[in-house]
Amino acid sequence: MADDNEVTLTIDGKSVTTPKGSVVVDAAKSIGIEIPVFCYHEKLGPFGCCRMCLVEVEKMPKLTTACTLQVAPDMVVKTNTPNVEKAQKGVLEFTLLNHPLDCPVCDKGGECPLQNNTFKYGPGDTRMEFERANRDKATPSVQLSLLIGSVVSLVNGVQDTAISLNKRVH
Repeated sequence: MADDNEVTLTIDGKSVTTPKGSVVVDAAKSIGIEIPVFCYHEKLGPFGCCRMCLVEVEKMPKLTTACTLQVAPDMVVKTNTPNVEKAQKGVLEFTLLNHPLDCPVCDKGGECPLQNNTFKYGPGDTRMEFERANRDKATPSVQLSLLIGSVVSLVNGVQDTAISLNKRVH
């Protein structure tokens, strides 16, 4: 039985009890279910800009981001439906449109979330029939926006902490 500070929900048919205020991606991780993310970090809190963590939730009309959705009692989440898989493949396909095909010589050396997520969740090929941009480095727009968003989130958290520490009465 869950106490007042815990919530029980179902993710992919598995029951999980997690603290109130947790987000779905962390609840799934606690029971060994991986939901792919690019922009989420548990220490920075919800962000939801990359759209990689879209999941289906019963009684919700559209897919929603698991990294921003707080758990609720009796919530039923599905992470591997055809709609979810189609959305993940679409996000990866869009992200890779003008990404250089340099993975074998990339500086990340196999430690790349984009590469890892593409192998696990991406489409096998592209629907696009055009000449790809030939660049030495990745287009900064997508990667940079994710990084900038994470930095902004971090700065906001630090500012909130600094403000709350500044207002302390000793």
